[in-house]
Amino acid sequence: MSIEVIYGIYAIYALTLIMTDKSATSTVMLRTPADWGKWRAQLRQKASSLGIWEEIDPSIADGARIRTTKSMGIRPKAPKLSDYAMKQSAVTQWIRDHTEEGSPAPSPDEARATRISQLSEESVKQLEYDEKVYNREYREYESDKKAVKELVTWIQSTVDAAATAICCNDDEPIHIWIKNLEATVGIPPYEEKELAVAKYEKVMRKAMDYKITDMRELEKWMAEWEVAMQEGIRVEWYLARKTSEWFSPLMKALRYTPLATWVESYETSNRTLANTDALLYRDVTSAIRARIAAEPERPRAKAARGVFGPVATAIHSDDGDRVRKEPTRGPREGYTPRESIKCLLCGLIGHKLAKCYFVGKVRPRFTWRPRWEVVNHVRKALTDQRTKEKLKEEDIPAAAIWKKLEEIDAAKKAEKQPDGEAK
Repeated sequence: MSIEVIYGIYAIYALTLIMTDKSATSTVMLRTPADWGKWRAQLRQKASSLGIWEEIDPSIADGARIRTTKSMGIRPKAPKLSDYAMKQSAVTQWIRDHTEEGSPAPSPDEARATRISQLSEESVKQLEYDEKVYNREYREYESDKKAVKELVTWIQSTVDAAATAICCNDDEPIHIWIKNLEATVGIPPYEEKELAVAKYEKVMRKAMDYKITDMRELEKWMAEWEVAMQEGIRVEWYLARKTSEWFSPLMKALRYTPLATWVESYETSNRTLANTDALLYRDVTSAIRARIAAEPERPRAKAARGVFGPVATAIHSDDGDRVRKEPTRGPREGYTPRESIKCLLCGLIGHKLAKCYFVGKVRPRFTWRPRWEVVNHVRKALTDQRTKEKLKEEDIPAAAIWKKLEEIDAAKKAEKQPDGEAK
């Protein structure tokens, strides 16, 4: 069997792995701020496929918006015969038919056509044109109505029930729904980028903390790495967009896998392309998957059999009996996942109290603008007895945090002042 056939078979299998990865393809449920970025991306894909993204894009100013989902729900009016001018003979006949004996004749302006034969030649042409316009508008109306209904169903099925009740009012267009959801559940771009970076770092640590010895495990890890890279590209993280930044760390992580020998050769031959950002991450993963497909599956090691039979590692139990010690794999001793760490001060996940930006010991890597709900959480936490004791225990002055809150308030007020006023 040729290498091209092997790679083709494996490419289908690898694609199946990615397609079955819930984090890669399943519909994202909007429950927490961490879900906002991926949910909004799926919303845009869904609305674009229905042809109504421009009508719901929250970044478009209301004055520049051509139409909304509310205006799309207005049914076009069908042309009526009574709105068109009648020919003179039909008007005369209409007056005769509507004149009662002993009563004055009605005005010609009151005449209304009830049949096409009563219309003038110009009116017939205008009616035919208006009916064509109406038929086109009605088809668009039906199509838009179906698209809006499908999108509303999708939003209601992917957004938390409480958020739907708060943010999605039936009397408002969908672009207002999205603005409300962004204000309630959304997060600013810099926090979204932080989450993507944390996810990427977690995937990289997994390859280094746990030695991958099985090809099937390596396939799954590569799928996770691709998903993390795609997240980084979506949030425009510089490392994910520059091959010179991610290539060497990836090669280093793969040295802990069965492909260690091949990786050294591949890195050497492609280092120039990587340093000039001329290598795409999909090209790298394709090469890795082709190598995995060509790599024979290694049989699991078996215990050697000798005169005394198989030897197993054993320990002694408390009562003196020998007990087999099963091999275990897990995180190194003392390791705590970032997802289980929650800051006591700001309430955000991923860092401890001493590394909180509000404390001031760690400086942000980029422009830091905390959300007001986080600022309010800090104010409330500073009055909590448990937080006070923890700050005292770690020798963190609460006065410095209060001062930082005042600076944030002052900066916010300065932004709201109109041009020309003294700040």
